[in-house]
Amino acid sequence: MSTKYTVIHQDGRFQVGTSRADEAGGFAVLGDITDQVPFIVKCATPEPLTSGMDFGQAIRALKAGKRVARAGWNGKGMWLALPCSGSREVPAHGFWSEHNRRHAEQSGGYATVLPSITMKTATDEILMGWLASQTDMLAEDWCVVEG
Repeated sequence: MSTKYTVIHQDGRFQVGTSRADEAGGFAVLGDITDQVPFIVKCATPEPLTSGMDFGQAIRALKAGKRVARAGWNGKGMWLALPCSGSREVPAHGFWSEHNRRHAEQSGGYATVLPSITMKTATDEILMGWLASQTDMLAEDWCVVEG
């Protein structure tokens, strides 16, 4: 079985190629990639990476616990994740914001935290509450981040 992939190099370059599944279920990269890479972005559909997944497919992948990224993003190593799929009751001591902590204390020691999509940015920071642009929502180059 072959699948299309994109390798994101340390310097931010993208390289498209083909891989095949090995007997252990992993993927062996076929092609001329010789430098070490931080991770492989693998298209979850049999079409070439340029067609990739649409936004709805990317959201379903997030809900299934996968990380996703756009091949068209210029940042190095950027990806999205959905840390939890439902709301959670968080104890007051779990909040780093004094305002949120105080609210939880006044609400019986807990506050309900709703799920949100987070982004690992090009500067290696985690952005809480990522919002999609119109371009992101209409793009068809979304892929699952492996590794």
